Amino acid sequence: MNFEKGDLVYVPQDVLLFGKQKRFRTNRPTTAVFIEEETGFTYKILVGAIPMSVRRNHIYPLKELNHAS
Repeated sequence: MNFEKGDLVYVPQDVLLFGKQKRFRTNRPTTAVFIEEETGFTYKILVGAIPMSVRRNHIYPLKELNHAS
């Protein structure tokens, strides 16, 4: 997938996120901000105020909901 810096991404439950000093699994679906592609199989995303790495196949574009009125 092609993400641009600042795109909102969807991170499902039970996805491993890892950083320089912290590693954890999401305990619920989360929204994050895409920062950049990293070498290998990971992207850098911003979760809250913490930059984390995530495997490329574990995040999805967050699409706006189109509600018909």
